[in-house]
Amino acid sequence: MAPGIDHSGALVLRDALLRRAPQDEGILISHRHRNGHPSVTGPEVLDVARDGIFTFLKVASPLMLIALAVGVVISLIQALTQIQEQTLVAVPKIIVLGLAMILLLPFMGDALAGYMTRVASRIATGG
Repeated sequence: MAPGIDHSGALVLRDALLRRAPQDEGILISHRHRNGHPSVTGPEVLDVARDGIFTFLKVASPLMLIALAVGVVISLIQALTQIQEQTLVAVPKIIVLGLAMILLLPFMGDALAGYMTRVASRIATGG
């Protein structure tokens, strides 16, 4: 036994992780294997995957919509002036998306942190 390691704390943590807390989101609670460890059901996996996809869409869609709008505006300008220069599309998109990313970074970080908190709470409660 290594000095300075409290094994009773590890047992308390393990017991807390294995204990089932009531789910306030109406999500099914996992079944247990014969050895007492929780198993994950299909609906729980789908809930985590769906939450991840929605978080991805919340984080990525503002930048994609801005890139789409800039592309359409530049294409209209190119069609009206008959200038067909490829760098005319790329440079404004890079600049506008860089500025948009700086402005939207707090929102993106908050959405990703919220997702991580939800996933970590599922891991901690065992479901």
